[in-house]
Amino acid sequence: MSASHKTFFRPHAVIFVLSLIYFLSFLKYGLIYDEGYLLDGVEKIMDGQVIYRDFHHTYAPGRFYLLSTVFSITGKNILAERFIFALLQALKCMLAFMIVHRITKSKYACLAPILILAAPGPWHKVFFSSLGLLAVYAVMEAIERDSVRYYLLAGLTAGACAVFRQDSAGFAVLGGAAAVVVYHLKEKRGAKAIVGRWLYMAAGAFAVIGAVLVWFYTRDALGAMLHEITVEGMKDNMTNRIPYPPFGAKGPLDSVFVFRILPVKMIFYMPPVVFAISAAATVWFAITSGRRSQYACMIALVIPSILAFNQAVWRSDLSHLLQSAQFALVLIPVLIWSADGLLKRRLGGPALIIIRTAMVAVPLAVMVWG
Repeated sequence: MSASHKTFFRPHAVIFVLSLIYFLSFLKYGLIYDEGYLLDGVEKIMDGQVIYRDFHHTYAPGRFYLLSTVFSITGKNILAERFIFALLQALKCMLAFMIVHRITKSKYACLAPILILAAPGPWHKVFFSSLGLLAVYAVMEAIERDSVRYYLLAGLTAGACAVFRQDSAGFAVLGGAAAVVVYHLKEKRGAKAIVGRWLYMAAGAFAVIGAVLVWFYTRDALGAMLHEITVEGMKDNMTNRIPYPPFGAKGPLDSVFVFRILPVKMIFYMPPVVFAISAAATVWFAITSGRRSQYACMIALVIPSILAFNQAVWRSDLSHLLQSAQFALVLIPVLIWSADGLLKRRLGGPALIIIRTAMVAVPLAVMVWG
């Protein structure tokens, strides 16, 4: 088999292609409110208006200008927009596999894209999860290689992701910064090594973000941009805040429909449990791991995963929950792999097979049933 064929049939490439085919099958499903909200902004940009200056929006600008560019080529075609969403969903599945495989080096990495296929979250919010995971992977790559060039590349990647979704990209940078500190302190390296890597990552991010800020400044829109993304964005969150649902039955209706409501509530309470166990697992990796970068990569994943969950805390509807829970879905196979390693030392035969099957089946069943 030639080198090109070997590259094509690598697991992450196969996952991307299969996921893309799956998501493309949903291209013609109905329009929802936030998708129309996005398309309205794109149409205004195509009419010559500048976002923030000429019309209100609290999202980062990248998606609007990306789609306006695509529409200038294809015409105003909603299927072209949906195709971009499908590409990002498939990218997320591939990244989920690659992130888990980088940490575990195991076949459990295949569970991550399956969980995401079961509960991919709303399409119009895919920039948050897909580009957030892309920034996380870039940071993990820099930590693994511990190269100045890769730290700069991680910053550039995070900066590019921030143009589309500033919060999840920022969470990835914070996770990476913390991972660098822990990694280099454990390796008994000084503050100079830590700060140097921070600066390269920051330089890459600001190179991209700075160019965007300058562009908006030349359009007399920078002040409005910063105000709407920060102040107005926070006001929107507070205005639209939805309380977090209690786990138990709140009233007689909950009790009657417990078998339908409970799985949904389990989805709400699954991420915090995953984050708590993941934090403990990260400490365990730092103490016992023979691979020096393994615990650092866990830190680079766990911190942005926890921070990303603010979406569900502020607005506790299923749409925002599934948007932020994508990070928790990536962590679940890591925890299963870790538990499997402990179980293999104590169990064998049919008992181990049954427990392994249950560990894989239970989270998948919750996502599908919920």
